[in-house]
Amino acid sequence: MNPRVFIDWNIDGEYAGRLVFELYSDKVPKTAENFKALCTGEKGTDEETGNKLTYKDSISHRIIKGFMIQFGDITNHNGTGGLSIYGGKFEDENFDIKHTKRGQLSMANAGPNTNGSQVFVTFCPCPHLDGRHVVFGEISKGKGLLRRLENIQTGENDYPTVDVRIVDSGLVKEGEDDGVPPLSIGEHEDYPEDDEADSENPEVALKIAKYYKDKGADAFKQQNHSVAVNEWEKALRYLDVNPVLPDETKNEIKAEYSQTRVQLYLNVSIAALKLNKPAVAESMATKAIRTPPTKGQDIAKGLYRRALAKSARKNDHSALDDLNHAVKISPQDANINNQIAFIKNKIQQQKQKEKQVYSKMFS
Repeated sequence: MNPRVFIDWNIDGEYAGRLVFELYSDKVPKTAENFKALCTGEKGTDEETGNKLTYKDSISHRIIKGFMIQFGDITNHNGTGGLSIYGGKFEDENFDIKHTKRGQLSMANAGPNTNGSQVFVTFCPCPHLDGRHVVFGEISKGKGLLRRLENIQTGENDYPTVDVRIVDSGLVKEGEDDGVPPLSIGEHEDYPEDDEADSENPEVALKIAKYYKDKGADAFKQQNHSVAVNEWEKALRYLDVNPVLPDETKNEIKAEYSQTRVQLYLNVSIAALKLNKPAVAESMATKAIRTPPTKGQDIAKGLYRRALAKSARKNDHSALDDLNHAVKISPQDANINNQIAFIKNKIQQQKQKEKQVYSKMFS
């Protein structure tokens, strides 16, 4: 039986989940053994360089949506290094297995026979890599996490804009639980693309979204704000399968679909504020405001939450504009009125500070 290994990931400092891989030891034993040993750390340190031979605490330095995620530079941590358990680099074992599907594990290299510790996981079939990179495994658990990793924002040179880090890795022993619980009855995969439900049917997608909307609400009540956001974002992904509903969709389904989407945007916005993520809160509140046909009270909520986010991002004048718009819709809302007074006072205090600075400069 081929061995299985696990890799646990943090995204932006928070635990994100586990990927489990089956390694093709029957086809490429030397390559598979290298990866397995780097997952377990069983080889200790490299005698020549003193580097630890482990993936633990290394990062992903390259993510290309629709192509692959690359990681495993255990020496330089930026894509320029790497080290095998055999000392330096080792040869291409064979190219018998092709890059035919999503979730395949393959060796990164700098040319023929330069395999070290860097690897990549495919997001799609990659026939142009056949004959150049050695495929030695595939994902068996954690498909939702792989989607999440694929959708992480990147900047220059495809480098993730947040820290994407391996916090643990090791061998799943034969007969041992792999640490990834199966879906419970009524549960669905994190991403619709991996799920068997007919989410292209608006009624099916809506039912799933409402289920996770309620799960998120339960988590929020228990102040598990990160869990709540994950559940609500999952609900939105199922709604997003149908960005435009078919003409034949019943009017009541159309109305409920839109209202559920607005509520989810508003929910994520307030939870993001609790998590000190004002940029996310502002973005979600804006989506709630712009989703037709948003009701007046929901627009007021969206404007209020967007104002809180803008103020947290030191954009008080724009926040005040939102609040002034919100109070016209909901003039008796105490939260809105109190925030208007707070922001006005904050702006006035800032003006006084600026006056004092200028007076000292020209005195």
